[in-house]
This record gives sequence, C-alpha cells and structure tokens, in this order.
Amino acid sequence: MIFRFLILANFLLTFIIKNNIQAQAEIDPNLLSVYIECDECDLNFIRKEINFVNFVRDRNDADVHIQSNDADTGGGGERITFTFYGMKIFKGKSDTLFSNISAHDTQEKKRIKLLRTIKLGLIPFVVKTDAANEIDIVFSGNYETKLVQEDPWNHWVFRTSLSSDVDGEKLSNSFDINTSLTATRITEDWKLRIAYSNNYHEQNFKYNNQDITNVSRSHTSFNHIIKSIDEHWSIGAWVYIHSSTYENIKFKTSIAPAVEFNVFPYSDFNSKQLRLNVYVWNKFHNYYEETIYFRTQEYLTETELSATFDYIRPWGAASISASASTHLQKLEKNRFRFSGKISFQLVKGLTFDLNGGYSAIHDQLSIPRSEASLEDVLLEQRELETDYDYWGSFGVSFTFGSIYNNIVNPRFGD
Repeated sequence: MIFRFLILANFLLTFIIKNNIQAQAEIDPNLLSVYIECDECDLNFIRKEINFVNFVRDRNDADVHIQSNDADTGGGGERITFTFYGMKIFKGKSDTLFSNISAHDTQEKKRIKLLRTIKLGLIPFVVKTDAANEIDIVFSGNYETKLVQEDPWNHWVFRTSLSSDVDGEKLSNSFDINTSLTATRITEDWKLRIAYSNNYHEQNFKYNNQDITNVSRSHTSFNHIIKSIDEHWSIGAWVYIHSSTYENIKFKTSIAPAVEFNVFPYSDFNSKQLRLNVYVWNKFHNYYEETIYFRTQEYLTETELSATFDYIRPWGAASISASASTHLQKLEKNRFRFSGKISFQLVKGLTFDLNGGYSAIHDQLSIPRSEASLEDVLLEQRELETDYDYWGSFGVSFTFGSIYNNIVNPRFGD
C-alpha cells in the first residue's frame, strides 16, 4: 500500500514540475519586469489586462516598482497616486501619475481608471524594451473643449448609514443598532466635516430561570473646520459632543482651536510627512453617577501636543505618532500616547511588519465612585480604572520560488 502511494506521489510531483517548467517557459525574459503595490487595485484584473510586461512578486527582481497611495477628495471620492520607481537599468528614473475616483464610480469603472493610469505610467519604460514594437497608441476622445459644469452642491457630500447586528442561541442573544450621518466639504483652501453617530447595544441572558439584560448606549458628534494657510501651516477648530453609559458620561462637549505645522511641504504627502499639532480643549462634563473625585459635573481646559511622522518609500512604509495631553486645572491628570508601525523588506523575499502602541493614562475623570460589580466587569458595562494600556503585533513572511506573477486563475476565489 505504501509502495503504491509513493509511486502515485512521485507521478504527481513529476507532473507538477513538468507543467511548471512549461509555464515558466511561457515567460518572455525580454519584457519589462514590474512589481506593484496597490491595495485599491484588482491585481488579477491588472495582470490579465496588461500583457506587455512580466509581473514579479519581489521588488528586487523588478525593472519598475509601482507604489500607490490614496487620499479622500472633496467630492467623497479618492485621489490615488501612483509612483513609478525605475530599478536596475532604469535606476534614477521615476514618475508620478494620479487617478481621480468619483464617489459615484462603480467598482468596474474604478478598476478601469486605475488600469489606464498604470498603463500610461508604464509606457515611458516599455518603449525601451522589445515590447515597444508591438504597441499602438489610440486616442478615444475628441478635441472639443469640455466645459466644467457648475456644481449645484458646492462640494458638499452627504452620507448616511443604518446597520444592525443580531445573534443568539437558546440562553442568550444580543443585537446592535448603529446609525450615522456625515457631511463633508473639501476644497484646496477649506476642509469641513460634520458627523453624528449613535450606537445601541443590548445583551440578554437566561441563568437559573433569571433574565439578565445589559444595555449600553453612546452618541457622538465630531466636527471640524480647517483652513489652509500655505505649504506648511494650517489652522482649525474642533467641536466634539459625546455621551456614553459605558464611560459614565451623560453629556460632554469639547471645543478646541488648533494649529498644525508640517515640516515637509503638504505636496510631499505621498512620500513623507512630519506634522506637529497643538490643541487647546475647553470641556464641560456631566456624569451619570458621582465620580471617584466626587464630581457630577465639571469644566476643564486641556492642552494636547502631538507629532506624526509618515514615510513611504519603495522598500516599505513607516509611521510614528506621539502625543501628550494634560488638564491645566489638574496637571497631574494627563495622558501620554505613543504608537508606530513599520513594514519593510529585509532581504529578497523576507518581509517584516511591526505595529504597536502604549498609553500612560492618568486622566480618567469619569470613573464612577460606586464599586463595579462582577456583572459590570464581565459584561463590560462600565469603564474600569487603569494606569496604562498597550497593544502590538508583529510578523514576518518569506516567499521563494518563481519570480514571475503573470498567471491568473480565479477558480475557488483567491
């Protein structure tokens, strides 16, 4: 039985190797080798539609490395930036193209727009290869001047949502209801956002013929207005309104003027940013229960300083953020936060990802004075006092084998 199994296994292995060698032989080594990083792209679609290059799975094997970055636009859509980095014989050559995606574009229209932008960006590199002899350029438009229609909404975009989750079994069930409404207006000079969200969460349990119900509610409105000053400076104002049974906050309102300075020009946001922010929060808190500081309401002034560094390069990306805040009336009531993430390729095929953060917490002013019951703790009905919290994750991956990534086989999904 074992002997037959070994013969069958050897036959299958020989068949697989033979077919992979044949598939490898179909690769044209004279074509441009391209490595692409694009979370917004349908990579199977792109590999199928762009047949004049070889797609490789490691940037060190590429002649061109394509990296993308996306940002929200004023119309509720996206502006996706593609940076084309030349490698090997093209080292030192680079280009940047943009693809504007409307909020009303379907997924099909979006992927066609991205495909077109990638094709255009590859042309200056492809013309230096043998594939240039097989490429034709077709212009599908016309020469008539197209007038820009007046925007009846004046750049305002509105979104509303309603969602609900339900699950249960014989002795327990739960459901959530979430609603939100957002209005945004983004131009080169102004950035406005008005947002409201509501959450209702209910859990029901049966234990020893006893019915136990846990209900939590929260309401949040987060609004801001930001004015561009120049390539480095911006000013803004924030209005934050919040209530939460979990946090013992019956009503909370916070208003803050703010200033931001970007060490690098804002136009470089696709490659690097170093933003320094200053906020001065003026707060009023009203609590459901008397707090551990014997307060049912209070007025506070809080200052917050933060710094964020983002760096995007062909080898990967890194982001580091740090902030500190304190209440002017109670300087000992403060909070320090640090977080970071990095993803980069150590050597060919070996990628490392790390992210995490830590907060030193000394400003939990809303903790109820009454002692939390076991039911409160287990059902997470109320916030508990703590001095810190932390989170983190890391991972490595190693890939080896064929450098090519041209073939698309969609059977049974990805």
